[in-house]
Amino acid sequence: MTCVLIWALVMSFYSYDGLGSVRGLTDAVGTILGNYHYDAYGLLNENTVTVANPYQFAGERFDNDLGLYYLRAKYLDVETGRFWSLDTYSGNNNDPATLHKYLYAHANPVSMVDPSGNAGELT
Repeated sequence: MTCVLIWALVMSFYSYDGLGSVRGLTDAVGTILGNYHYDAYGLLNENTVTVANPYQFAGERFDNDLGLYYLRAKYLDVETGRFWSLDTYSGNNNDPATLHKYLYAHANPVSMVDPSGNAGELT
């Protein structure tokens, strides 16, 4: 899947992995502008991208000022694998992982994402 990003007058194209994370950017002629390498929870281990890009782990927007990902309902701290604020979803007693109020993707970031910031979904 490829999307176009126009930032600072540089047209870039995203390269995604199976989780939806941006793994690299290319320009209009296919020249690689850089790559991202993350751990399971989205902590950026390596960044060689040479242009500004707000969309990174799981295709979510990274807030440089806070150092957190914004998942539409709340912020995710990838260093802890937890959200900064309490989950509004009350949970399901038959699924214990849903009862944890700060957990990202049911503690399974390899197979799940949490795009709303409220409930994990299989990728």
